[in-house]
Amino acid sequence: MSKKKVRKEKEKLTLESWDLVEIIKEWDLPVRKIKDTKYGYKIKTNHGYKMLKKSLFEDRVIFMHQALEHIAHNGYRHSIPRLIPTKYGDIFVRHNFHVYYLTDWVDGKSFKIKNPDHIYAAAESLGEIHFSAKNFAPKIKKASRERWNELSEKMAAEKNYIEQNLDRLPREFSQAWADIKDSAQEALDLLGNKEYDSLKKWSMREGTLCHREYIPANLIMENYPEAIRWEHCALGIQVADLANFMDKVMPHYNWDYSIGEGILESYNSIRKLTGDELFVLGALLIYPKDFLKLIKKFEKGRVDQNKLYRKIQKMLDKEKEKEAFLDAFFDIHNLKRVKSSQDQGDIVSRMWYCLPGHNVSSDFPKGAVSCLLPLSYNVDARGNLKGEVDKEIRRLANERGIPLYPVIFSAGFSENQGQVMQALAEEDTREKLANNIAAILKENNYPGVNINIDLLHPENTGYFNCFVEILSEKLRPEGRSLLVNVSAPKGEDVFDYLFLGRYADYVLVELLDENLRFPGPVVSRGFVNEALEYIASYIPIGKIVGVLPVYGYRWWAGKNIRQPLSFDEVNRLADSAETKLERDPVSGCLFGKLNDECEVWAEDAVSIKEKESMIREKGAAGCAFWRLGLADPASFIEEDFPEQMEFAESFSDEEDSTEEE
Repeated sequence: MSKKKVRKEKEKLTLESWDLVEIIKEWDLPVRKIKDTKYGYKIKTNHGYKMLKKSLFEDRVIFMHQALEHIAHNGYRHSIPRLIPTKYGDIFVRHNFHVYYLTDWVDGKSFKIKNPDHIYAAAESLGEIHFSAKNFAPKIKKASRERWNELSEKMAAEKNYIEQNLDRLPREFSQAWADIKDSAQEALDLLGNKEYDSLKKWSMREGTLCHREYIPANLIMENYPEAIRWEHCALGIQVADLANFMDKVMPHYNWDYSIGEGILESYNSIRKLTGDELFVLGALLIYPKDFLKLIKKFEKGRVDQNKLYRKIQKMLDKEKEKEAFLDAFFDIHNLKRVKSSQDQGDIVSRMWYCLPGHNVSSDFPKGAVSCLLPLSYNVDARGNLKGEVDKEIRRLANERGIPLYPVIFSAGFSENQGQVMQALAEEDTREKLANNIAAILKENNYPGVNINIDLLHPENTGYFNCFVEILSEKLRPEGRSLLVNVSAPKGEDVFDYLFLGRYADYVLVELLDENLRFPGPVVSRGFVNEALEYIASYIPIGKIVGVLPVYGYRWWAGKNIRQPLSFDEVNRLADSAETKLERDPVSGCLFGKLNDECEVWAEDAVSIKEKESMIREKGAAGCAFWRLGLADPASFIEEDFPEQMEFAESFSDEEDSTEEE
């Protein structure tokens, strides 16, 4: 730089420094020294070093202040750069089209990207930030920053920019894009899956905050990593912060899987990632974001044409290393790296079981039944299928245009239970059974099958796993779905949830018959909630379908005897006994005393829809109901029931308190 330019720079800084001194007076801090840095001004005062920053965006500063205060007051134990109020209580000062704000200067060493201890500590710190950065609602609505759709929209915009500009770029870029464009499209396709939509809805409900620039350059190491530069923080999907961090760090370790798992373990030690978050993390990492960065650098003249080929090859080599990491990541975490069929998602939305000859009426609105699940086939000891799909049920499915999945079933105490277990225990008969099922599906063009077999004893678990794996491998190439039922956890788990979640397209969790020995609700709110949370720790929530009861029971008190009843039968018994059915405030079910010895407990449209709503809000793929012919007719009406509000008003004060929330 010439002497003239140096003199002008000094004059500019001197003039600006006078302005800064006047601005700092708003904080009543005597200035001893000012140093211009890349991201703001380091101010030496009588009260230590401060950082003065400026922004053109007042709303962004207001949002950042609210977000940092929320995190600080919501359990975060470490330091964050909170804004220091002026002597008048304001959080910034307006001056010459800018707003200026002040924080403490963050002292410490720069983040060492090649130090694994730094990396793991940063991942743990991010978990702590995310744990505290939830349930946030901006007090000043005009300053709200919501980025719920940012991930998919930004990815699509970047891909579009690349494809529109390749023709004007050197051909090396076109050749490289041919190698990685499938990865870009795959990432976009995966963000079109239900896991991303489910995570987005959950994040919106939880009010989750993201840093959005959580990368090594924005971390200072002292005793603990401190994140700085919060100017871009917003409401959004938190796992994107983790993806950004890994995208920056992992290339320095050649995408070594042990390092990646170390990052995830460190984060999980504070805030455990859900199945949906793991899936979206994988999708974000698949996207080759370094390609666009290289294009932008080239467009700005920051890449020498003679070095372009070498830089592109280096980028492609890193993509290959990342691909090996992702193969292991999806496999180890039991995630399917395939685009979900929207039709398949619709099919599992609202499925109904049905039995031949049991009042399978077609009197329900269009769309109220997404799929029929008729109990159709038993299994003998030699792996043969016995039975067929009922003709009336098949006719109903054809007339109403409803998909039909035949059910291979065996109840726990049925006569053929021993034969089923005998068939599963032998390798040859397992293979034969899987072939027979695949043949039936192909012959009748069924879209898939539902395996509904009770295991009863843990010694059957391994045999069942082997069978499901074999069947999955036969159906998947043909595009047919495998639905597997598991019982809700009630003590000892006989089903291997983790394994089944890997090989089944959907796992149907039977949220049925909570009370087997004593009078009580068929299934309560708490039971549904606890069972889903438990199983979702093994299976991505987007692969879970909740199976709900639509029936009731008459109980003989003290005799451990119960009689299953349809909704109509419950009402007829109550009418005969001149008993009014009441709403149990804890479970949400109907109940009533018929006489001194008998009482009834039942599900109606209100209780069914409330539990269905709970399941959907958790992000599950859908619900199934046991069964047609037993339900309250109003269960088929797709609307919100005002009675649900009456439930909340019937709770006790303790149950409805904000402290418990």
